Amino acid sequence: MRRRSMKKLLLAAALIMAAGGAYAWQPAEDVETVEYRYTAEAGDTVWDLAARVARPEDDVRRIAWNIQRENGLADARDLRPGQVLRVTVERAK
Repeated sequence: MRRRSMKKLLLAAALIMAAGGAYAWQPAEDVETVEYRYTAEAGDTVWDLAARVARPEDDVRRIAWNIQRENGLADARDLRPGQVLRVTVERAK
């Protein structure tokens, strides 16, 4: 009898943890992805571009990393004048 109670308790704990984990993965608010296209000019850097599209609450480092990743740039200094860059950021609706 004691064993059955322990199984029920463990099952209940597992269900509570699973429900809490599923709830934790829900976005806190609705977000939309905004895409920009930018044509690089002489002297531009990924950091400059990231800072240009960032809002005060954004992490410029994350935006810069995303610009590099989305555009296949091995180095943030690889920009060439005339190169068209894709920049995506998430914004609250």
